[in-house]
Amino acid sequence: MAETYLHFLPAHMVLAPIGILRQQGFPSMISKKIRHRIARSRLLAALVLAACVVVGSSTRARAAPQAEAEILRQVQTMSNDEIVRQLIASGLTRAEVRDQLNRLGYDPYLADQYFDAIAQGSRLPGTAEERSLDAFRLLGILQADSAGVLSGRFTRPGVVDAAADSLDAADAPGAESTPVFGEGVFSHRSGRFDPFLPGPVGDDYVLGSGDVVSLVLTGDVERIHERLTVGRSGEIFIPDVGLVGVQGRTLGELRDILYSRLGRVYSGVRREDGATTQFTVSVATLRAIQVRVLGEVVQPGAYLMSSVGSLLQALYFAGGPTDDGTYRKLLLNRAGEDPVEVDLYPYLTAGSTAGDPRMQSGDVVFVPPVGKQVTIRGGVRRAATYELAEGEGLRELIRLAGGLLPHASTDQVQIDRILPSAERSPGVERVTVNAPLDSVLAGTHSVDLTAGDVIWVFSVSTPVRNQVTLRGAGSRRPGAYQLLPGMTVGMLVERSGGFVDSAERERIRVFRIDRLTDEHVLYTPNAPLDLELQDGDVIEVYVYSDFIVQDSIDVFGFVRVPGRYVLFQGMTADDAVLAAGGLTSDAEIQDVEIVRPSGDGSTMESVSLRVRLGEEFNRDGQSTDESGYSSNMVSAAEVVLEPGDRIFVRRDPTTLTAGLVSLGGELVRPGDYALLRQGERLSSLLGRGGGLALRANAAGIQLKRQGILVAVDYSETTGFSGSPGDPVLQPGDSIYVPVLDNTVTVGGSVNFPSRTVYTTGLTVEDALAAAGGTTDDADLGRTSVTYANGNRATVGKVLGLFRTYPEVEPGSSIFVPIKDADAGVDWPQALGTTATVLQAVAVNVIAILSLVRTNDSQQQQPPDDPESQGD
Repeated sequence: MAETYLHFLPAHMVLAPIGILRQQGFPSMISKKIRHRIARSRLLAALVLAACVVVGSSTRARAAPQAEAEILRQVQTMSNDEIVRQLIASGLTRAEVRDQLNRLGYDPYLADQYFDAIAQGSRLPGTAEERSLDAFRLLGILQADSAGVLSGRFTRPGVVDAAADSLDAADAPGAESTPVFGEGVFSHRSGRFDPFLPGPVGDDYVLGSGDVVSLVLTGDVERIHERLTVGRSGEIFIPDVGLVGVQGRTLGELRDILYSRLGRVYSGVRREDGATTQFTVSVATLRAIQVRVLGEVVQPGAYLMSSVGSLLQALYFAGGPTDDGTYRKLLLNRAGEDPVEVDLYPYLTAGSTAGDPRMQSGDVVFVPPVGKQVTIRGGVRRAATYELAEGEGLRELIRLAGGLLPHASTDQVQIDRILPSAERSPGVERVTVNAPLDSVLAGTHSVDLTAGDVIWVFSVSTPVRNQVTLRGAGSRRPGAYQLLPGMTVGMLVERSGGFVDSAERERIRVFRIDRLTDEHVLYTPNAPLDLELQDGDVIEVYVYSDFIVQDSIDVFGFVRVPGRYVLFQGMTADDAVLAAGGLTSDAEIQDVEIVRPSGDGSTMESVSLRVRLGEEFNRDGQSTDESGYSSNMVSAAEVVLEPGDRIFVRRDPTTLTAGLVSLGGELVRPGDYALLRQGERLSSLLGRGGGLALRANAAGIQLKRQGILVAVDYSETTGFSGSPGDPVLQPGDSIYVPVLDNTVTVGGSVNFPSRTVYTTGLTVEDALAAAGGTTDDADLGRTSVTYANGNRATVGKVLGLFRTYPEVEPGSSIFVPIKDADAGVDWPQALGTTATVLQAVAVNVIAILSLVRTNDSQQQQPPDDPESQGD
C-alpha cells in the first residue's frame, strides 16, 4: 500500500494540481476533480491542501505586468546622498520622522541611517530601497511628478537623458550660436515706468484732457493755481480769467495765450521790459494714455503709459520684438495720419532718440516680420545677427558690428551663402564667396549680401616675425627679442644681460627653420657667438648641471613634505628630513629605516638604523642624552646618504591619534570626549561621563561607528560581561544612552498600531494580538524586532515551515511589513516546496505503516516463543 502511494503522489497529487493551478493563474485554487481524487486519503488530502496553501500564501499575483513593474522599479531609484539633502531641506527632526513613519505603518527607524549621516557629516553610498522611497514620498519629503516617478537623480533604463546629452548650438562641432542684435536691450528691461510720474516737460508738449497745469503769478499780484485740470472739453478754468482752451496746444502756445488773457485782468503782465507781474506755467501731473503694441512682439496688447512716453517705452512694455520681428521698419499708426516708419538701429548703435516719436492716446505700434538678416562672426566687436535695410551691404554691416578688432585680417573675408531658389541646381545649394575686405572698407569695392549670409572675418596669422628667442638657464634674461640687422648670438646674449657664471659658452645650440623646406635644423657652430641670426631662430644656452644626471634620494612617511630631493655631497639623514620639512608630531624619532641599492644596483638592501636625531628634531625641545640610547644607535648626522637611498620615517606607536567621541543621552555628564589612550573602552568613557542617569536604559546603549551599529553587551546589574561586549573606541564614534521605556511599539501591517506595556514573558504573538492582529496583506515571515540598543532580529523558520519569533524586551519595536506587491509566483520554488513536503509526508506514512506491521506480527506470535519472551 505504501509503495502504491509513493508512485501515485508525485504523478497525481503534485504535478496534476500544480499544472491546473498554473493554467488558472491562482496558486491556491484547486479544481473539484483534484479534490475528488485526493479524497481517498483524508490525511494525504489535508497535507497536500496545506502545502498548496503555504505555497500560495507565500507569493502574490502581480498587480501589473512584469515589464512595466520592472521599469517602474528601476526608474524609482535615488541615491542615499540625495535623500540626506532632502531630509535636511525638510527641516524634520529624527523624532518627528519616526512618529510619522509609525503612523503610516512603516518601520519607524527607517530614516535613522540618514540622520546618523547628517549628524556625522558623512556620506551614504549606494541607492535607497524602494520601500524607503515610498515611505519618504508619503511623508512629503520626496515629491512625485505626473509620471509617478520620484523627484531626484535617477536613471531611466535604456533611455538617455535628453537634457544632459543634448548639445547646445554653441557647443556643437562646427556650429556657433550668435545672438540677434538688439534682443538683449529689451530682455533685461526693468519695467519700472510710472505713467503718472510728474516732471518737467518741454514747450513742445501737447496738452490734452486729463493733464493738470500749475500757474504761479508773482510781483504786484501773488496768486498760485496749483491744479488747473484740463477737462473733457479741452479747457482749463482760471479764477478771475475764465475758461482757456488748451486741447491740442503745446505748452509754449499756452504761454503765449496766457500773456494775452492774463494781461486783460492784471495790467502788470506784459511781454515788454518793465512788467511788474510775472507768471510761470508748467504741467503738474501728466495724463495717462493708452497705446497698442501689435505684431511680432513678445507680449502684444494694450498698455497704459505716460503722455510723454515714446515708441521705445511702449516696446519696453511689450518686451521688444521677437526673433522674427523687425528692428528696422516698425510702423506707428495714428488716426488721420500716414503710418510713420521707425528704425531702432540708430538708438541701439549710437543711443540716438531723434527718430523715437512721442506717443499719443490711441496710437498703434506694429512690428512687421523681420527683413533681410545676415550674421557676422570673427574679428568684429559685436558679432551678431543683423537686419540690413535697403541698399546696405558688407561695409555698412561692419559699421553696425562696431568695426574690426585689432587682430582682424583685412585682406579678405569669407561669405557662406545659401543660394536663392532661382540660382540653385541639383547638389549646388550652398557656396562660399571671398571678398577683398580692405577694398570694401576703402569704398572702392561694394559687396551685396543675401538673406542668410554668414560673414567670417579672419584673424591675422599666428607666427610672430622679426623675432628671435633666447632660452636656457645660461642666460640672465631669457625671452623673445627683436631681430636687428646683422645681430649675432653674442650680441643677443649681451642684450639679455650676459651669461651666468656656470654657462657653457662653447656648447650653445641654435634651432632654425629652413624657409625653403620648412624643416627644423640644429646648428652647433664651433664659434657660436659669431653666428649671425635669422628670423625665428631659437638659441639655447646651457649650464654645467644640464649635462649631468642629478642624484636624488626619497623621503617617505611622517614628514611634512614627503617626496624626491636632490642629493648634495655630504648630505646626511638629518639634512634629508630637514629638506622634507621636518618631522610631524606623531613621527617615530628613534627608528628611521634607510633602504639603499646594492653594489651593482640590481637589488635593494635594507639598512635598519636606530637613528639618534639632533636637537632640532626633539619634539620636547630638550637635548637628547647619548647614554639613553642602545649601543647600536647611530646619530642621524653621521649617516651620509648615497644616490638612490630611500628614507622611511614611521609613526610612533605610542602616539595617540587625536580624536573625539560623542557621548549623549541619559548620562550624568554628556558631551564630546577626547580619547585619553589607545585601546580605551566604552566602559571607561561611560565612567568619565559620570555614569548612567536614573532614567537610563542600560540594555539600550547604542554605539555607532561610521553610521553602523556596534553590538554592546551591558546590563544594569552586571555591567559589561567581559571584554567582547565592551568595545574599544575609535575617533568619531557616537554613543547614545536612551531613556528607559517599559513599553513595546507595534507598527506596520497591523489593525491598530499602538504601544503595549511590557510584561515578563511577553511574546511577539502577544504584542500582535494586543494590536488587533495583522492585516490581510501582512508578511509575518519578515516581521522584525528592533531593540533599544538598535540591534534587530527577524522571524526564523524551522524546516522551512514553522516560524520562530525573536524575544521581546522593554523598549522594543515590532514591525510587520506589507507583502511585496512585485513578488510574483515563483513556480520552481513552489514545486520544490510542495515536493519536499509530500516527500516528508510519504516517509512518515511509510514509517507509520512499518510500525503497524511490526506490532501486528508481534501480537500474532505464540506466548511461549523464546524470541518473543526475550523481547
